Amino acid sequence: MSQFKYDGNEERVIATLGIVVNKGDVFEAPEDFVAYGFSSVTGFKKATAQAVATDSSAVSDPTVDEVK
Repeated sequence: MSQFKYDGNEERVIATLGIVVNKGDVFEAPEDFVAYGFSSVTGFKKATAQAVATDSSAVSDPTVDEVK
């Protein structure tokens, strides 16, 4: 795995990796990852991209009480 930085200005979903990135976010991807607006980086210690919910259970958990 290699680390990449998103250089674009708009929030972008990378569905194949299951993440959402914003300008400046650094994330890990396969070494052959290529997409417009991304650059390969070195020296970063932690990924900053957010995971994308892949199913409804990740968004709503019926076992959690609602705050009223």
